[in-house]
Amino acid sequence: MLAAGRHDITMSIAGLGIRMCGASRSPAGKTIAVRVDPPKVSVSVNSAAWAEVTLDGNSVGQTPISNLLVAVGTHEMVFRHPQFAERRQTIGP
Repeated sequence: MLAAGRHDITMSIAGLGIRMCGASRSPAGKTIAVRVDPPKVSVSVNSAAWAEVTLDGNSVGQTPISNLLVAVGTHEMVFRHPQFAERRQTIGP
């Protein structure tokens, strides 16, 4: 519980080297939600044969893919080609 007023908030994830700072104003006797958008990193994806790629169930295009912005964290990437088996890959820290 915090007193009503403005508060500076720092959130960190040591294992990922992430530190985010922000400010929030909390009214007396109320609960507030603070939205935290994780930073994004650029990912490039390629495969020996072209493949349709999905990231966390969302289509991101056909290889090669350059500079795809992805939120820091763990994700599932799926590669699909009509003549080859589907391949699933976990990416992240």
